[in-house]
Amino acid sequence: VLARIELAGLSLDMDRLSWEADPNQEASLATKTAVLSERVVQALAKRGVTFAAEDLTNEARLKKALFDDLKFPARARTKKTGAPKLDKTVLQKLLGRRPSERDLLGNLLEWRKHNKLLTTYVHAFLEKQKDGVLHPSLFLGTRTWRRAGNNPNPQNLPVYAKQFVKSRFPDGRIGSHDYDQLEPRIFCWLAEEWDVLNRILDGESIYQILAKDVLFGHTVDKRQHPIEYRLVKAVWLGISYRMQARKLMMTLQQLGIDVDEAEAAEYLAKIWRFMPKIRRYQDERRQEVLETGQIVTPIGIVRHLPHDGPGSPGFEHVVNQAVNVSIQGSAGMIAGAGLLLVEELFLRVAGVSYVDHVRNLHGRGGEVVAYPVLCDEVHDEIVQDYPPDYLDLFEEAGKVLTEPMRLEEFREVWPWFDLPLAVKGTLTERWGEEA
Repeated sequence: VLARIELAGLSLDMDRLSWEADPNQEASLATKTAVLSERVVQALAKRGVTFAAEDLTNEARLKKALFDDLKFPARARTKKTGAPKLDKTVLQKLLGRRPSERDLLGNLLEWRKHNKLLTTYVHAFLEKQKDGVLHPSLFLGTRTWRRAGNNPNPQNLPVYAKQFVKSRFPDGRIGSHDYDQLEPRIFCWLAEEWDVLNRILDGESIYQILAKDVLFGHTVDKRQHPIEYRLVKAVWLGISYRMQARKLMMTLQQLGIDVDEAEAAEYLAKIWRFMPKIRRYQDERRQEVLETGQIVTPIGIVRHLPHDGPGSPGFEHVVNQAVNVSIQGSAGMIAGAGLLLVEELFLRVAGVSYVDHVRNLHGRGGEVVAYPVLCDEVHDEIVQDYPPDYLDLFEEAGKVLTEPMRLEEFREVWPWFDLPLAVKGTLTERWGEEA
C-alpha cells in the first residue's frame, strides 16, 4: 500500500508554487525572504559588520559576526566541540534579554523561518515534482514501526506546505482523517488508566484534562494562553517519553518557557500523582528491559535494547525507547490497518482490482484514474483524493479507519484489541484548509 501511495503522489498547485518562488512578485515568499535578508544585512552594517546576504546560510560566518564581532554571549554550546550554538532557542533568548536588538535578531529569526519554507518546501516541491505531482518515498524503517519518508519527508509537512496540495480531479476534494488523540488513548488503555481514558472517550483533550485538573486549574486555549498551552503539551510529551527533569527543562526552554530543573521535576511529579497507573506501566517496561534487554510490544514484536545497566551511558535513553516503542508501535499498527482498509474500500466500490490499480497509477491502465486514491500518511493523518462522484465515500472511509478489527491480519495478531477509536475529518479543496 505504501508503494501505491507513492505512485499516486500529491497533486500540486503549480501556479501557486511558481508565484511563491518568483522574486518579482511583490507579496511572494521569495520576495518576503529577500526583504528580510536585506534587513539583517543592514542591521549588521549599522553595527559595523560587513556581511553579504548570500552568507546568511553560512553558519560559521554568521556565528563569527554575532559572537566574535558583536560580542553576543554564547547562550549554549555544542557538546562535541564546545562551539556556540545559533539555533532558534539561542536567538530567542538573546532577543528576550536584548529587545533593543530586534532589528537584527528579530529579522534574523523571521528570515530563517521564511527561508526554510522557501527552500525546504517551495523550491523542493518545484524541483522534485513530475508533471505537477510530488511522489515522496514512504517506507517501514523507524525503530517504533511507524512509517517514515523522504524526498521530501511527507511525515513532517507544515500547514504552509499543505496548502499547495490540491485534488488531481476537476472539482475534486482532498480528504483528511486524523486519528483523535491516538497515542494518549493507547497509553491510558495499556496502562489501565481508566478514569482519564473515559474522559478522552467522552471528547476531552488530554491537554485540557492536565491543564484543568493538574497544572493550572483551568483549561487552556492555544490562542489565548499560548505559553500555558505549549507547556502542557511539552509536559505530556515528557511523560510519554519518560523524560528526566533536566531533559524536560531543556525542552521547555527551547519553547521559550524559562523554567529550572526543580520546576520541571515538579510538573512531572504532579502528573505522576494524577496518573499513577501510567507511572506503574512505565516502571514495568523499565524493569522488563532491565531484566531481559528487550521489550515485547502488545502484538508480540520483540525490540532488542542492549544496555549496561542503570547509571551507564545511554541507559535512560534505552528506557525511553522501551516505553515509547509499545505506544508508537501500536499506533503505527492501527494506522497501517486503516490504510489497508480504506484502499480496499476505494477499489471495491470503484470495481478496480489491485493489479489494474497499479497499472492505472503507472499510466498504463488505458484509463485515467477516476476513483478515490490514498495519497499520503502523516503520522496519524490519512490523506485521500476524491473525484466529485465519490465524495459520499468520505464518511465511510472515516468509519473503517476506526474499525481495524475488520482486517483479518489485525485480528490474528491482536485478538484482544477493544480500544474505541475516533477520527476527525475534513473534505476541502486544498489539504489543510478549514472545512
